[in-house]
Amino acid sequence: MNKKLEEFLKLLGNTENKEILTSIINGAMDVDFITASELQELFNLLAQNPRIIKPAMVFLEKAVALEPKNASIWLTNFDIYKELGLQEKAVDCINQAIQLQPSNSELYIRKATYLNMIKNYSEAIECCGQGLAFEPENTVLLMEKGIGLKHLGQYEKAIKIYNQGLEINPDDADLIYNKLTVYIQLNKYDIALPLCNKVLSLTPLDPDTWYYKYCSLFYLKRYEDAFPCAVKTLELNNRSQVKRHLLSDSHSIAIDLVDKQQYNLALNYLNLHLKYNPDNADAWYLKIFCLGPEKEESEEILLCLSKVIELDPNKVAAWFNRGMILTQKGEYEEAFTCFQTAQQKLTAFG
Repeated sequence: MNKKLEEFLKLLGNTENKEILTSIINGAMDVDFITASELQELFNLLAQNPRIIKPAMVFLEKAVALEPKNASIWLTNFDIYKELGLQEKAVDCINQAIQLQPSNSELYIRKATYLNMIKNYSEAIECCGQGLAFEPENTVLLMEKGIGLKHLGQYEKAIKIYNQGLEINPDDADLIYNKLTVYIQLNKYDIALPLCNKVLSLTPLDPDTWYYKYCSLFYLKRYEDAFPCAVKTLELNNRSQVKRHLLSDSHSIAIDLVDKQQYNLALNYLNLHLKYNPDNADAWYLKIFCLGPEKEESEEILLCLSKVIELDPNKVAAWFNRGMILTQKGEYEEAFTCFQTAQQKLTAFG
């Protein structure tokens, strides 16, 4: 950055009055010591202060006015407007860049990706078509086109596009991933599952694919195979919505497995659930049905019941069962207290 620009920034940094600041920025448009790229750099520095963003946008307009035939300047403005959430300005800038470099496939990719992100799927598909006219075997453009088609509910067309890309590169993990999401959307979990395995063979730490593999196995009721996928998903995935969904599933699966007397697997799911959701009294109570009469496990049952009572002191069954375990252990006084408490709560609640 040149010295005059540094001095200008220092002056702006010391200016608190918005009217004065705007005047300084507008005045800077008449100086000739700033290049187009420096104007963009200046905007990025000023944009760290929210009060300056709006008046400082004149720098971006001046940048493209200085170099209107420079596609990279338009592209930088596109990135800035995109981050600011100014969709119309962003699209206009990427269109200007494409007009300057109409055979540059990277520009079509950037535009299509953005249009899909802002849910303008029809225009994204059209953009991909324009780019593919110059580079018909561009797998990224094919993928973005498939994403647009999928979100418009045109699933068969999306799968056809993904297959077209996979003929070019059979090991493209992104294409395979997006293809499997279509089958998940169609509830065709038996088809999605081998695609999940293929993606994980290429990108073994992809959290979303582990989640979709878990979902496929869950809906196929292959709970034993689904369990390690659930563990891996919770290890890798930071999205709260995914965790809530999976933890809800793990509790429901455990209930189903207890009903089927598959206690060991039910215990695995409950322990996983309680690791991430230790305040679920119902899960702690369900766990006692998975534990046997052995001395060590009876101690664990007592711990579970104590946790249930801590979280839900009005759960009569927990007090009664705790009394039963303590009676078996010969701890009659404490057992009597549990039975008495159970009776009092039962009476209180009618």
